[in-house]
Amino acid sequence: MIVCGIELGGSTANIVVLAGTADDFNVVDTGITKLEINDSESAPDVISFYDSFHSFIRNHNVQKIGIKRRSPKAKGKYASGPLTFKMEGLIQLSKDAEVVLIPPNTIAAKLRKDPPPKAKIYKYQTEAYETAYAFLRIENA
Repeated sequence: MIVCGIELGGSTANIVVLAGTADDFNVVDTGITKLEINDSESAPDVISFYDSFHSFIRNHNVQKIGIKRRSPKAKGKYASGPLTFKMEGLIQLSKDAEVVLIPPNTIAAKLRKDPPPKAKIYKYQTEAYETAYAFLRIENA
């Protein structure tokens, strides 16, 4: 199975792709670690994000996408920006892969029970990696 873990923040979608099973997987070197929307009020920029993301999914044969869910009701520093909801919606329009929103507490529970192995990823990809790993664990349960 090939899964893509995504963590949304600001105007960026941090991405990690894993191939295999929960017990035997590798991080796929896609050459792309994040995608951004430069101007969320510009239709061409939003379309560019949509096209780039869905081309990425097709080019890497991603079967399932796990997005770390953000709380629409959180306030203060835990609140999600409106742009992350726009990006989430654009990702959910995927016709090439199943998209699942994974609650942060589910991810944390999976990681407590079975921590992921170290991986060669950038620090900003950590939450996307943990999301993808937890997703593999959920799918194998």
